[in-house]
Amino acid sequence: ASKQAWIAKSDLRAFRDALKDGLGGDSLVEGIEFPDWSTALGFAAERAGDERLVVVLDDIHWADPASLLLVEFLAEAVRNEPILLLATYRDTEVGDESTLSDVLGSLASKASCTRLSLRGLSREEIGRVIETQTGEPPQPPNLAAIEELTEGNPFFVREIAQQWQEETG
Repeated sequence: ASKQAWIAKSDLRAFRDALKDGLGGDSLVEGIEFPDWSTALGFAAERAGDERLVVVLDDIHWADPASLLLVEFLAEAVRNEPILLLATYRDTEVGDESTLSDVLGSLASKASCTRLSLRGLSREEIGRVIETQTGEPPQPPNLAAIEELTEGNPFFVREIAQQWQEETG
């Protein structure tokens, strides 16, 4: 049987406070010394102990430049720790001249980092999701419209199917 380690809300508050203390304030500031960021990493590694820890950073395309630099630092720093850092972003939100683009380029050069590209659902898959959720297959013109509107994003497809179901019955 595998053992799972969970970080309680109080631990998350302590993590946030350790991060603030290590950074000397409420937010990341330009020119911060990298060793200060180690405070947060050390806290997470200590909490993980011998267990594995997964840190999920969702929608980093919305992050400010200083936070993205922290992601880059953490990605390198956790390579020898039992920590998996998972960061998600929408590739359609990455500009050529953005900090995120620079950070992604830097991460791509690190052997400890792996990029997984996810694609949207195909038209057939969208149809199956809608049929599963509503009980009826969508008509071809509706299916095409949903595919165009959602770009196959499963979350959006389910939301549209749910709305459709609520409106029709």
